[in-house]
Amino acid sequence: MKLKITKRAVLIGINILCISAVTALSCIGNKLALSQDYNYGAQRWNSEDGHSQVSCFFPDSPGFELSSVAEIRKNLLNNLRTVSIAPEEGKRLCPDAYSAELGKADVSSDINGYAPAEVTAVGGDFFLMRNFTLLDGAYFTDSDVMQDGAVIDRSLAWSLYGSEDIAGMNIKIGGLQFRISAVIDTPHTKEEKKCRGDFPQLYVTYEGASAISNMMGQGDFTKVSCYEAIMPEPVTSYAYNTISGITSQWQADTVENNGRFEWGRTLGKIKTLHERELKTKAVKYPWWENASLMVESKLSFIYLWRIIFMIPPAVTLVWLAVKGARLAKKYIIKGVKLVLDLIEKRKMKKWREKNEQKEI
Repeated sequence: MKLKITKRAVLIGINILCISAVTALSCIGNKLALSQDYNYGAQRWNSEDGHSQVSCFFPDSPGFELSSVAEIRKNLLNNLRTVSIAPEEGKRLCPDAYSAELGKADVSSDINGYAPAEVTAVGGDFFLMRNFTLLDGAYFTDSDVMQDGAVIDRSLAWSLYGSEDIAGMNIKIGGLQFRISAVIDTPHTKEEKKCRGDFPQLYVTYEGASAISNMMGQGDFTKVSCYEAIMPEPVTSYAYNTISGITSQWQADTVENNGRFEWGRTLGKIKTLHERELKTKAVKYPWWENASLMVESKLSFIYLWRIIFMIPPAVTLVWLAVKGARLAKKYIIKGVKLVLDLIEKRKMKKWREKNEQKEI
């Protein structure tokens, strides 16, 4: 017995498959976007008022240094005053962070543990921007009296002490001693793991980085390759336009983190994917930005396929709307005709009754 497949069944099947694909792609895209915590610093800082996060990445030449951070902060506050926004007493208006890779170094512990690690100098609200998973201890800050704090990841903690509950213990880089302020988890997403690599990570203050740099005979470490800020957004893209304008003298690549994974912005990245390998600026992105760039690329194709799968249901809806309109028109005409016929019959009935009464 042959199974009879009607056109209606095929149409319903195609639409079910397409709607299922759109739903699945939307869930995958949403999960991918939310996995990049670093882009949601503004929401963590202030989830109610309008704030925007902007990240800047600098080439080695012309060099952006620690002294330049103070210049940017001053310019940001001056720009905000022009739109009548000023900091409240006791509150910060524009939290920011800055960082740069110092390089690889050999790290040892008090119990003869040893491992090489990638050392990054950080300042400002770096750990607010990153939103690492804190396993033990507390993050160091610029206001600490002793600037010998170090934040290490889980893999380095286990290599040095065989545990992750080691906040307050000591580590040594060369002959320099640092105190473990906190232990953080290693990245979980596939994109972050790929961009970060398997090398353990260690974060120190700029004062600590300078001590390491001087020990190696390279002088104070003042390089800044990444600057990030969160600032009020009185109008759309105000923060991005302000910061990109200020940092243009250093030829920075500027990213507006807020809404970077929205489908409209991400879909537009398809046009420029081939240009990412042709950048003329010698910018080395940190692993967290490279992970976000990978997610942007993936999302651009996910959203493209989502639009493609939305076409059959959209066409079907239009067809049903047109067909429904025609049927409605048909039945409206029939209904009007029926009402007119009833009215006519009623008139005829009354006319007959009137004539019958006259004859009587």
